[in-house]
Amino acid sequence: MLRRMSDRLGSRLPLALCILAEGGVFAWAAAILPWASWTWFSILTAALALACLGPIATVATDRWFRRTVTIQAVAALAFFLYCAARVFHGAAYLAYLYGGLGRGVAAGLCAALAVLAFVTVPTSLWGLARFGPRPRRREVATGVVTGVAAVFAMAGSARAEAAAAEVPADPEALAAALAHDGRSPAPAGAPGLFTRAPSTCRHPVDGTQATALVAHLVRRADGRRAAETTCLQADDPAELARRVEAHLSVHDEGPAVVDVVTAADPLEPVLPLVDGMAVRPGFDGICEGTRCLAPWQLVATEQFVAERPLPFVPELRFGFDPRSVRAALEGRIRPRPRTDDAVRGLTRVETVTLLATDDGRIVRLVRGRGPRPPVEASRLDRAVEAATGHILSAQQPSGRFRYILDPHTGAVRYGGFSTARQAGTTLALCEVGARSPDVDAAAARALGYLAGLERRAGDVGGIVYPAPARARRIPLGPTALSLVAFLSCRDRVGDAFDDTIARMARFLLRMAREDGGFHPVMDARTATPIPGPDPLYAGGQAVFALVLLEDLARREPDGPFPSADELAAATERSMTYFATTYWPSFLRTFFFLEENWHCLAARAALGHHRHDAYERFCLDYVTFKRRLVLGPTDRVDPTLWGGYGFGNVILPHNTGSAGFGEAVSAALAVARARGEVRPDLEAGLRDVLGFLLARQWNEDACFACTKTVPVVGAFSEHIASPHVRIDYVQHAMAAMGHGRTVLFGPPS
Repeated sequence: MLRRMSDRLGSRLPLALCILAEGGVFAWAAAILPWASWTWFSILTAALALACLGPIATVATDRWFRRTVTIQAVAALAFFLYCAARVFHGAAYLAYLYGGLGRGVAAGLCAALAVLAFVTVPTSLWGLARFGPRPRRREVATGVVTGVAAVFAMAGSARAEAAAAEVPADPEALAAALAHDGRSPAPAGAPGLFTRAPSTCRHPVDGTQATALVAHLVRRADGRRAAETTCLQADDPAELARRVEAHLSVHDEGPAVVDVVTAADPLEPVLPLVDGMAVRPGFDGICEGTRCLAPWQLVATEQFVAERPLPFVPELRFGFDPRSVRAALEGRIRPRPRTDDAVRGLTRVETVTLLATDDGRIVRLVRGRGPRPPVEASRLDRAVEAATGHILSAQQPSGRFRYILDPHTGAVRYGGFSTARQAGTTLALCEVGARSPDVDAAAARALGYLAGLERRAGDVGGIVYPAPARARRIPLGPTALSLVAFLSCRDRVGDAFDDTIARMARFLLRMAREDGGFHPVMDARTATPIPGPDPLYAGGQAVFALVLLEDLARREPDGPFPSADELAAATERSMTYFATTYWPSFLRTFFFLEENWHCLAARAALGHHRHDAYERFCLDYVTFKRRLVLGPTDRVDPTLWGGYGFGNVILPHNTGSAGFGEAVSAALAVARARGEVRPDLEAGLRDVLGFLLARQWNEDACFACTKTVPVVGAFSEHIASPHVRIDYVQHAMAAMGHGRTVLFGPPS
């Protein structure tokens, strides 16, 4: 009898253990995966986790084990079909709405579904086949057909949902009406057109009325000007054009922006991830009933950076939070608690944006910018000059540069301030800024600020922020890049910082490993390196600094610097290490990480320290990276052509694109020195420069910018995130300046 019980238990125990593992997965999913607590997903997965305990509790009883296994298996399969229907619905919606990468995200959703299938389907089928009832073949076939039909019906309905209903509109007629409207310049002290207030329409924006959202200046009772938004509607586009013209003839001071609604799409909840991407940054506005926010208002208030799937990559932000948008529409500060159907009641509206400038021009804006300018030497010169002007305006008397700026409100933040970005901005000024007393003086002040952050440890010194005197560790990266800035600016500021350069040079040599790599930090008390992995970026910056040091030591052998021979040997070891050991040959045929600084180092070494493998490392890197520059063949929106990124959904960052521009400019100089012709890299550089020129803030794009702080010439994070950080401007300025030189020669 005991043997018989043991045999029966032995046939049930393996399945019970698999179901227990499945329950653990469901419990983890309920606790970790949802964006908010108590969504339908979390409730269902928690219930399934509890259902998985039934077979464990009844494993010793054959009859009850069969029942609990059947219940658990049917529930798991039903959950899988429910998720499949929702995933295919969301995948179809994204693929239709975004094209290109939308299909890639859809494929990713389907891959996640495959993982769910692996967790649920085999165990459930095993349980039903071994311990479940014996259904008839017709019943099985009916169930399978019904489930598959439901999945594909959901996918088909998504395409219909994404196809927004057309709204009566004639943007060309409205543009002609605006051209007749004679506008006068805004008076001194007038603000920009930024306002958080939504427009209030007479009728819901549902396709029955021609609708325009108009932003303009109004004169208050006290004589001051303020920005205001107005919703105008009419039965047909011609009447709407007349109403807009009549309205703006009354409010005729300063520029005006008109968003003509061309389509409306009531949103329905699909999946949290899909819901957060159901509105396209810069293209779509949002309405709730009769209240509407124009596309530029959503971008200006940073409504498209709600989701942060990887906390350790803070720059990876995308998607909108429907709760936050609804709060903005209702004039509230705090959003309501999040629910699965938060998008219900919101309407996505597609618009055409027209800017009527106060000098009589009508500009069609696409994602907040005018037509893409050509990549020409004169255009690049003006862009570099504008970026230089913005950087100079961002410098404080102490020499520190303003860190983060909201271009619409003028708010300034210094949270997360980085000395590496301070040094990089100084480097860009010295490398591509005009040779003028203003730029030279700004460089000297910036270097003085960096010199004040030096932490000395015996005869070596490094850059530490904040409170260098109390620092226990000195990091490699800020010191290496600051040293590059000191060396690159020396011909502008003279030898005033030579002693600082010498101490930082000895720091760098002490941090160098025997194999050519670098330790990440130094113990400030003992002046000894602390072993650790190669830090990202810092290795290339360190080689760059060694290259410049070697050149300076050869030109000025009597200076306080280490000898040229010692520096040359260290440079050779490091170049060999990064060209060979650092990236194994197998991996470098597939991908690279961010190695832009090595290309800048290779270009700087062309005149005095050639290294064939190191130069080839740079060329291999930019050849790989060129594949990530978006273009017409990627089926993305034309506003993204030339951006370095992954498509319509994860928008290309201006800094990442500019970083490629810097690297490929250096790589082209290296290739030419090697006698190589690289039209592919030149084409990639032109594409990136065109993207950067289009994304720079200019007078037209700044219709809603603050007037209290200069914004023109700056660069934001990306299309959906308007805040300006000083390194965004620095990298773009360097890319445009070096790109101009490599394509058209140095400025005269």
